[in-house]
Amino acid sequence: MKTRKIIVPRSIIKKHLPHPEFYGESIVELANGMATDVYTDLDGSLFTETNNEDLIHYLLANQMMDYPTLITADYLLLKSISLEDAKQIHEWFLISPFRRAQSVENEINIVYEYISHAKTINSDVLVINIKDIPTGLIGYSIIDNIGIINYEVYNHSVITVNEAVQSLELIKNHLLLGFNLHRLILHVFEYDYFIHAILEQSSFRKNEKTVISIPTLSGSMQQVEYVYEVENI
Repeated sequence: MKTRKIIVPRSIIKKHLPHPEFYGESIVELANGMATDVYTDLDGSLFTETNNEDLIHYLLANQMMDYPTLITADYLLLKSISLEDAKQIHEWFLISPFRRAQSVENEINIVYEYISHAKTINSDVLVINIKDIPTGLIGYSIIDNIGIINYEVYNHSVITVNEAVQSLELIKNHLLLGFNLHRLILHVFEYDYFIHAILEQSSFRKNEKTVISIPTLSGSMQQVEYVYEVENI
């Protein structure tokens, strides 16, 4: 069969895996167990080029719109990231001690890939908006029965601790409704006092036994673990 370029909807992607070739972007595992390499198109969509007849038939039969996740409460809005957020996310990453330490040439392209890879069956990254003002990012990945959450606040002048706690509870409830989870885990860098303050007022509890060391180009950074245990499993 002739090689075809076909869009790969995020709603049928289970997870992204590293590409074995230096020029590759990502290998994805699909909902039916098949795998293929994908690349980010100019409009932010993911595509594959393949002559695999079974894969082509599966992808053509499952073409669908990738709708963003929207979670709202009062004047809080959590919305899946899109290419419209690329400039803002790029600016945020430049001021993040952890993200900046990972920066490389053409880092805007890394932001594009970060956005296009964010949403799958088991993951998403959402912009936290307070009264229509973007303030940070909250993302998650589901591995088996565990939800791993990442919370980053950049516009501290807009969001209060109470509003941040509310946004964390919104994503927690969203995950508990959508997945069969045993626990939620959130890792926080030791320097991020604001996130620690949020978690101290939330339903998450600090795991005193776990400290994680994250390697960077200039050494390492320490993370603390917070856990929410799901009752009545």
